Amino acid sequence: MQLQREKTLRREDGSRVKITTTLKTDGYGARSVGAYHHMVLVCEYKKRTWKGTYSGDEYQYRALSMEDRRQFERDSLLKVVTKEELQQAAAELWEGLKP
Repeated sequence: MQLQREKTLRREDGSRVKITTTLKTDGYGARSVGAYHHMVLVCEYKKRTWKGTYSGDEYQYRALSMEDRRQFERDSLLKVVTKEELQQAAAELWEGLKP
């Protein structure tokens, strides 16, 4: 089962950032259960399309090892949002679980 919550932030320049936080409560592998996964999308000012923080089709990404890809993904997220914003989104998901 996956629990998911979206949070949209508006920046000073008018752009919007959507943080989707997912918490997996079951599945295969000990690392995947109970882990938060963040997906960040950016919508530029006066635009309607949401774009990801990186493209998996670029050679720069494909040439990396799996560990380096994870680090590249984390670094690309942190270029757009801060760690505090990610932690706040995870905390809001956790608060939503309370009865």
